[in-house]
Amino acid sequence: MRLIKSLLGIIILVGAAFFLYQNQVINPDDLTIWLYYGKEVTLKLPVIIALSFLTGAIIGLLLSAIQIISHKTEIMSLKSEKRKLQVELDTLRNQAISDDIEIKDASENIEL
Repeated sequence: MRLIKSLLGIIILVGAAFFLYQNQVINPDDLTIWLYYGKEVTLKLPVIIALSFLTGAIIGLLLSAIQIISHKTEIMSLKSEKRKLQVELDTLRNQAISDDIEIKDASENIEL
């Protein structure tokens, strides 16, 4: 399975590189991006596309990492609660049953 994922990743990477190269051939001029008033950046189109994909991937990884961490903390708290309940259940199982309980047989109550 890991091999298939690796091969798929390599194919996607080669495809993205081919796509960026084709965009460079079609539009070799620099593009100007105005970030805010007085600040502008001139980059080539493939660099802009690659940076936008990279930014999206980093944001996606950060969001998924936050979710994974929150799920792991929830799992740890549930495991500790389970341990506490298991200890309580074991202590209740091991308590001696009092001998004051009288067990009556159903056949003793039958009248002839």
